Amino acid sequence: EARTAASLTHPNVVTIYEVGEDGDQLFIAMEYLPRSLHDVLEATGSLDIQTATLQVAHEHNIVHRDIKPQNILVGPGDTYKVTDFGIARAGDLATMTATGAVMGSPPYTSPEQVRGERVGIRSDIYSLGITFFNSLTGEPPFKADTPFGVLRQHTDVQPPRVRQLRNDVPRSVDNAVQRCLEKDPARRLPDTCGAGPGPSAG
Repeated sequence: EARTAASLTHPNVVTIYEVGEDGDQLFIAMEYLPRSLHDVLEATGSLDIQTATLQVAHEHNIVHRDIKPQNILVGPGDTYKVTDFGIARAGDLATMTATGAVMGSPPYTSPEQVRGERVGIRSDIYSLGITFFNSLTGEPPFKADTPFGVLRQHTDVQPPRVRQLRNDVPRSVDNAVQRCLEKDPARRLPDTCGAGPGPSAG
């Protein structure tokens, strides 16, 4: 995790200051940010319309694989920063499993992760789309009594539209979130700020 995160320098990625060993304990010293997006949503219910980006990680061919509100921290001036690259992998090595278990968190897991297929940058785009949906509406698009039930919905059930739950959201934002949540990775937005080929949203 430390090597992966330390290779990234960007205002929207938590800064790693030092990696070391103290006796038989390894440690990572990183930027301290006391709140996460999850904490903000718990307090406010939903956010004003705003954007975020994973472009810097993707430019380094790094797939995070566990994008969720708990892994997005809030810095000064409401700057959002991605953290916890503990299960990140270089894009050309990324697969869903290491020991047969799903990597990531069920409410934010992409369909290809659920199916045990190779994951890539657009798997993060899907998870970020779920995060956007949650941030705008105050709830994730898929809910069930068990984690397995949520995972099945990622593969088999179409998500609701953001505007069904919050009609003040512009149609362009609603459409962008829906594009992020396409079941087929090839149909998703190529990235969240339009740096890659294809249509952009920001």
